[in-house]
Amino acid sequence: MQSRLLPFFAVACLAAAFPSLAAQEPARRTPATARVELKNGRAWEGLIDARSTPQQLVLRFERGTLVLRRPIPWEEVRVAWLNGETIAPGELAKTYRPLATEMNPFAERERLPGEEASPSDRRPGEPPANGKPPLPPAKVISIACDALLANWDGDVEADGLVIHLQPLDALQEIVAASGTLEVELFTLQARTFHHASNSRGRSVEPIVRWSQAVNASDYRSRGAFIQLPFQAAHPEFDDSLGAFGLVHIRFSAPGSGVFEQSLDGVRIRPWSPLRDYLQMDTGYRFLPHEGTGRGKASWFTDDQ
Repeated sequence: MQSRLLPFFAVACLAAAFPSLAAQEPARRTPATARVELKNGRAWEGLIDARSTPQQLVLRFERGTLVLRRPIPWEEVRVAWLNGETIAPGELAKTYRPLATEMNPFAERERLPGEEASPSDRRPGEPPANGKPPLPPAKVISIACDALLANWDGDVEADGLVIHLQPLDALQEIVAASGTLEVELFTLQARTFHHASNSRGRSVEPIVRWSQAVNASDYRSRGAFIQLPFQAAHPEFDDSLGAFGLVHIRFSAPGSGVFEQSLDGVRIRPWSPLRDYLQMDTGYRFLPHEGTGRGKASWFTDDQ
Protein backbone atom coordinates (compact mmCIF):
# COMPACT_ATOMS: atom_id res chain seq x y z
CA MET A 1 0.00 0.00 0.00
CA GLN A 2 2.80 2.37 0.91
CA SER A 3 4.58 1.64 -2.37
CA ARG A 4 1.42 2.62 -4.27
CA LEU A 5 0.99 5.88 -2.41
CA LEU A 6 4.63 6.91 -2.77
CA PRO A 7 4.36 8.17 -6.38
CA PHE A 8 1.20 10.10 -5.47
CA PHE A 9 2.92 11.85 -2.54
CA ALA A 10 5.98 12.58 -4.71
CA VAL A 11 3.86 14.29 -7.36
CA ALA A 12 1.93 16.22 -4.72
CA CYS A 13 5.17 17.44 -3.14
CA LEU A 14 6.52 18.61 -6.50
CA ALA A 15 3.28 20.44 -7.27
CA ALA A 16 3.38 22.15 -3.87
CA ALA A 17 7.06 23.07 -4.21
CA PHE A 18 6.76 24.37 -7.77
CA PRO A 19 3.24 25.72 -8.25
CA SER A 20 4.33 27.85 -11.22
CA LEU A 21 5.16 24.73 -13.21
CA ALA A 22 1.66 23.34 -12.73
CA ALA A 23 0.13 26.67 -13.69
CA GLN A 24 2.20 26.92 -16.89
CA GLU A 25 1.47 23.40 -18.10
CA PRO A 26 -1.95 24.18 -19.70
CA ALA A 27 -0.42 27.21 -21.47
CA ARG A 28 2.12 24.96 -23.15
CA ARG A 29 -0.58 22.53 -24.26
CA THR A 30 -2.72 25.30 -25.79
CA PRO A 31 -0.56 27.39 -28.17
CA ALA A 32 -1.57 31.03 -28.61
CA THR A 33 -2.67 32.14 -32.08
CA ALA A 34 -1.81 35.67 -33.14
CA ARG A 35 -2.95 37.64 -36.17
CA VAL A 36 -1.08 40.78 -37.15
CA GLU A 37 -1.69 43.38 -39.83
CA LEU A 38 1.44 45.17 -41.00
CA LYS A 39 1.93 48.79 -42.01
CA ASN A 40 2.25 47.70 -45.65
CA GLY A 41 -1.28 46.21 -45.53
CA ARG A 42 -0.31 42.53 -45.42
CA ALA A 43 -1.73 40.30 -42.69
CA TRP A 44 -0.34 37.08 -41.17
CA GLU A 45 -1.82 34.62 -38.71
CA GLY A 46 -0.08 31.78 -36.91
CA LEU A 47 1.20 30.39 -33.64
CA ILE A 48 3.62 32.50 -31.60
CA ASP A 49 6.92 30.69 -31.95
CA ALA A 50 9.52 30.38 -29.18
CA ARG A 51 12.09 31.99 -31.51
CA SER A 52 10.36 35.37 -31.01
CA THR A 53 12.63 38.05 -29.54
CA PRO A 54 12.23 41.63 -28.26
CA GLN A 55 13.22 42.73 -31.77
CA GLN A 56 10.86 40.56 -33.83
CA LEU A 57 7.76 38.40 -33.63
CA VAL A 58 8.06 34.93 -35.17
CA LEU A 59 4.82 33.33 -36.32
CA ARG A 60 4.73 29.58 -37.03
CA PHE A 61 2.53 27.99 -39.68
CA GLU A 62 2.02 24.23 -39.52
CA ARG A 63 0.39 22.31 -42.34
CA GLY A 64 0.79 18.56 -42.70
CA THR A 65 4.48 17.75 -42.66
CA LEU A 66 5.53 21.36 -43.34
CA VAL A 67 6.46 24.02 -40.80
CA LEU A 68 7.19 27.60 -41.89
CA ARG A 69 8.35 30.41 -39.63
CA ARG A 70 8.00 34.06 -40.58
CA PRO A 71 9.93 36.73 -38.63
CA ILE A 72 8.14 40.10 -38.38
CA PRO A 73 9.80 43.19 -36.82
CA TRP A 74 7.66 44.54 -34.01
CA GLU A 75 7.79 48.08 -35.41
CA GLU A 76 6.11 46.87 -38.64
CA VAL A 77 3.01 45.63 -36.75
CA ARG A 78 0.06 48.06 -37.03
CA VAL A 79 -2.82 46.01 -35.54
CA ALA A 80 -2.73 42.72 -33.61
CA TRP A 81 -5.20 40.09 -32.40
CA LEU A 82 -4.48 37.42 -29.79
CA ASN A 83 -6.75 34.35 -29.85
CA GLY A 84 -9.32 36.42 -31.73
CA GLU A 85 -9.25 39.43 -29.36
CA THR A 86 -7.74 42.79 -30.22
CA ILE A 87 -4.50 43.64 -28.43
CA ALA A 88 -2.18 46.62 -28.78
CA PRO A 89 1.05 45.67 -30.63
CA GLY A 90 3.10 47.15 -27.79
CA GLU A 91 1.23 45.06 -25.24
CA LEU A 92 1.73 41.91 -27.32
CA ALA A 93 5.45 42.67 -27.54
CA LYS A 94 5.60 42.78 -23.74
CA THR A 95 3.55 39.64 -23.04
CA TYR A 96 4.52 37.24 -25.86
CA ARG A 97 7.07 35.20 -23.87
CA PRO A 98 4.68 33.00 -21.81
CA LEU A 99 2.56 32.49 -24.94
CA ALA A 100 5.38 31.37 -27.24
CA THR A 101 5.65 27.63 -27.96
CA GLU A 102 7.84 25.20 -29.85
CA MET A 103 6.32 23.03 -32.56
CA ASN A 104 4.59 19.83 -31.47
CA PRO A 105 7.39 17.37 -30.60
CA PHE A 106 5.19 14.35 -31.34
CA ALA A 107 4.03 15.40 -34.83
CA GLU A 108 5.90 14.63 -38.00
CA ARG A 109 7.46 17.88 -39.19
CA GLU A 110 9.97 18.91 -41.82
CA ARG A 111 12.52 21.57 -40.80
CA LEU A 112 13.55 24.25 -43.26
CA PRO A 113 17.26 24.99 -43.87
CA GLY A 114 18.89 27.04 -41.13
CA GLU A 115 16.46 26.03 -38.39
CA GLU A 116 17.87 24.72 -35.16
CA ALA A 117 17.57 21.00 -34.58
CA SER A 118 14.48 20.02 -32.60
CA PRO A 119 12.74 16.73 -31.76
CA SER A 120 10.41 16.86 -34.75
CA ASP A 121 9.94 13.14 -35.24
CA ARG A 122 7.13 11.21 -33.62
CA ARG A 123 8.17 8.55 -31.16
CA PRO A 124 8.18 5.06 -32.70
CA GLY A 125 4.73 3.49 -32.50
CA GLU A 126 3.13 6.57 -30.89
CA PRO A 127 0.11 8.23 -32.57
CA PRO A 128 -0.08 12.02 -33.13
CA ALA A 129 -0.74 14.10 -30.01
CA ASN A 130 -4.18 15.18 -31.20
CA GLY A 131 -5.18 11.62 -32.11
CA LYS A 132 -5.73 12.60 -35.76
CA PRO A 133 -3.61 11.64 -38.79
CA PRO A 134 -1.39 14.45 -40.15
CA LEU A 135 -2.89 16.64 -42.84
CA PRO A 136 -1.60 16.18 -46.40
CA PRO A 137 0.70 18.88 -47.78
CA ALA A 138 -1.08 21.92 -49.18
CA LYS A 139 -1.81 21.86 -52.91
CA VAL A 140 -0.14 24.41 -55.14
CA ILE A 141 -2.59 26.52 -57.16
CA SER A 142 -0.26 29.20 -58.59
CA ILE A 143 3.31 30.49 -58.53
CA ALA A 144 4.87 33.90 -57.97
CA CYS A 145 8.43 34.43 -59.17
CA ASP A 146 11.14 37.06 -59.26
CA ALA A 147 14.25 37.03 -61.47
CA LEU A 148 17.32 39.11 -60.63
CA LEU A 149 20.73 39.55 -62.25
CA ALA A 150 23.38 38.41 -59.76
CA ASN A 151 27.11 37.90 -59.21
CA TRP A 152 27.96 35.05 -56.82
CA ASP A 153 31.72 34.55 -57.24
CA GLY A 154 34.95 36.55 -57.10
CA ASP A 155 35.03 38.12 -60.57
CA VAL A 156 33.57 41.44 -61.68
CA GLU A 157 30.94 40.41 -64.21
CA ALA A 158 27.43 39.16 -63.47
CA ASP A 159 27.25 35.36 -63.40
CA GLY A 160 23.60 34.71 -64.21
CA LEU A 161 20.08 34.97 -62.87
CA VAL A 162 18.72 34.21 -59.42
CA ILE A 163 15.12 32.95 -59.35
CA HIS A 164 12.95 33.28 -56.24
CA LEU A 165 10.20 30.71 -56.76
CA GLN A 166 7.10 30.90 -54.55
CA PRO A 167 4.55 28.09 -55.01
CA LEU A 168 1.31 29.35 -53.43
CA ASP A 169 -1.68 27.52 -51.99
CA ALA A 170 -5.31 28.65 -51.86
CA LEU A 171 -4.50 30.95 -48.90
CA GLN A 172 -1.63 32.56 -50.85
CA GLU A 173 0.91 31.04 -48.48
CA ILE A 174 4.22 29.62 -49.70
CA VAL A 175 4.31 25.84 -50.09
CA ALA A 176 7.76 24.22 -50.03
CA ALA A 177 6.82 22.02 -52.98
CA SER A 178 9.33 19.82 -54.76
CA GLY A 179 9.29 19.63 -58.53
CA THR A 180 11.12 20.57 -61.73
CA LEU A 181 11.90 24.15 -62.72
CA GLU A 182 12.38 25.00 -66.40
CA VAL A 183 13.51 28.51 -67.38
CA GLU A 184 14.01 30.11 -70.80
CA LEU A 185 15.68 33.50 -71.39
CA PHE A 186 14.73 35.51 -74.49
CA THR A 187 16.33 38.76 -75.62
CA LEU A 188 16.82 40.95 -78.68
CA GLN A 189 19.84 39.80 -80.69
CA ALA A 190 21.53 41.66 -83.54
CA ARG A 191 21.30 39.73 -86.81
CA THR A 192 22.45 40.23 -90.37
CA PHE A 193 20.12 42.96 -91.60
CA HIS A 194 18.57 41.02 -94.47
CA HIS A 195 17.76 38.15 -92.05
CA ALA A 196 15.61 40.49 -89.93
CA SER A 197 14.88 43.48 -92.13
CA ASN A 198 11.36 44.02 -90.76
CA SER A 199 12.72 44.43 -87.21
CA ARG A 200 15.72 46.56 -88.30
CA GLY A 201 18.34 43.87 -87.88
CA ARG A 202 17.22 42.50 -84.53
CA SER A 203 15.06 39.53 -83.59
CA VAL A 204 13.80 37.97 -80.36
CA GLU A 205 15.84 34.83 -79.71
CA PRO A 206 16.06 32.26 -76.87
CA ILE A 207 19.69 32.49 -75.75
CA VAL A 208 19.69 30.01 -72.83
CA ARG A 209 17.53 27.29 -71.28
CA TRP A 210 17.82 25.82 -67.80
CA SER A 211 16.21 22.78 -66.17
CA GLN A 212 16.71 22.09 -62.48
CA ALA A 213 15.14 20.02 -59.71
CA VAL A 214 13.65 21.96 -56.79
CA ASN A 215 13.74 20.35 -53.33
CA ALA A 216 12.43 21.40 -49.92
CA SER A 217 16.00 22.31 -48.91
CA ASP A 218 16.06 25.06 -51.57
CA TYR A 219 13.43 27.17 -49.79
CA ARG A 220 14.24 30.32 -47.83
CA SER A 221 12.06 33.14 -46.49
CA ARG A 222 11.45 34.44 -50.05
CA GLY A 223 10.78 31.01 -51.54
CA ALA A 224 13.06 28.60 -53.36
CA PHE A 225 16.44 30.19 -54.14
CA ILE A 226 17.75 28.98 -57.52
CA GLN A 227 20.98 30.13 -59.22
CA LEU A 228 21.02 29.89 -63.02
CA PRO A 229 24.46 30.69 -64.53
CA PHE A 230 24.82 32.12 -68.03
CA GLN A 231 26.03 29.55 -70.52
CA ALA A 232 27.63 30.05 -73.95
CA ALA A 233 25.76 33.32 -74.56
CA HIS A 234 26.81 35.88 -71.94
CA PRO A 235 25.36 39.42 -72.25
CA GLU A 236 28.43 41.05 -70.68
CA PHE A 237 30.76 39.56 -73.31
CA ASP A 238 28.45 39.59 -76.34
CA ASP A 239 27.29 43.08 -77.36
CA SER A 240 24.94 41.61 -79.96
CA LEU A 241 22.61 40.71 -77.08
CA GLY A 242 20.19 43.19 -75.57
CA ALA A 243 20.42 44.55 -72.04
CA PHE A 244 16.94 43.29 -71.10
CA GLY A 245 15.28 39.92 -71.46
CA LEU A 246 12.05 38.01 -71.02
CA VAL A 247 12.25 35.13 -68.53
CA HIS A 248 9.73 32.32 -69.04
CA ILE A 249 9.33 30.06 -65.98
CA ARG A 250 7.63 26.67 -65.90
CA PHE A 251 7.30 24.74 -62.63
CA SER A 252 6.03 21.15 -62.55
CA ALA A 253 4.85 20.10 -59.07
CA PRO A 254 3.80 16.42 -58.74
CA GLY A 255 0.26 16.18 -57.39
CA SER A 256 -0.52 19.83 -58.13
CA GLY A 257 0.14 20.43 -61.83
CA VAL A 258 2.24 22.58 -64.13
CA PHE A 259 2.44 26.35 -63.57
CA GLU A 260 3.92 29.07 -65.78
CA GLN A 261 4.91 32.71 -65.45
CA SER A 262 6.74 35.16 -67.74
CA LEU A 263 8.75 38.14 -66.50
CA ASP A 264 9.54 40.86 -69.05
CA GLY A 265 12.05 43.69 -68.68
CA VAL A 266 14.53 41.63 -66.63
CA ARG A 267 17.95 43.27 -66.84
CA ILE A 268 20.58 40.79 -68.05
CA ARG A 269 23.46 43.27 -68.46
CA PRO A 270 24.14 45.80 -65.67
CA TRP A 271 23.67 49.47 -66.50
CA SER A 272 27.11 51.06 -66.66
CA PRO A 273 27.69 54.24 -68.72
CA LEU A 274 31.47 53.90 -68.75
CA ARG A 275 31.47 50.22 -69.68
CA ASP A 276 28.88 50.83 -72.41
CA TYR A 277 31.16 53.50 -73.90
CA LEU A 278 34.22 51.25 -73.66
CA GLN A 279 32.36 48.43 -75.34
CA MET A 280 31.20 50.63 -78.22
CA ASP A 281 34.63 52.25 -78.64
CA THR A 282 36.95 49.28 -78.14
CA GLY A 283 34.82 46.14 -78.20
CA TYR A 284 35.83 45.33 -74.59
CA ARG A 285 33.65 45.96 -71.55
CA PHE A 286 36.23 45.43 -68.79
CA LEU A 287 39.55 47.01 -67.93
CA PRO A 288 42.73 44.95 -68.42
CA HIS A 289 43.41 44.59 -64.68
CA GLU A 290 39.86 43.46 -63.83
CA GLY A 291 39.47 39.75 -63.22
CA THR A 292 36.71 38.09 -65.22
CA GLY A 293 35.50 34.54 -65.62
CA ARG A 294 36.11 34.54 -69.39
CA GLY A 295 39.52 36.18 -69.78
CA LYS A 296 40.72 39.76 -69.43
CA ALA A 297 40.24 42.59 -71.89
CA SER A 298 43.40 43.62 -73.73
CA TRP A 299 42.28 46.69 -75.68
CA PHE A 300 45.16 48.77 -74.25
CA THR A 301 47.73 46.37 -75.67
CA ASP A 302 45.83 46.14 -78.96
CA ASP A 303 46.31 49.89 -79.52
CA GLN A 304 50.05 49.75 -78.84
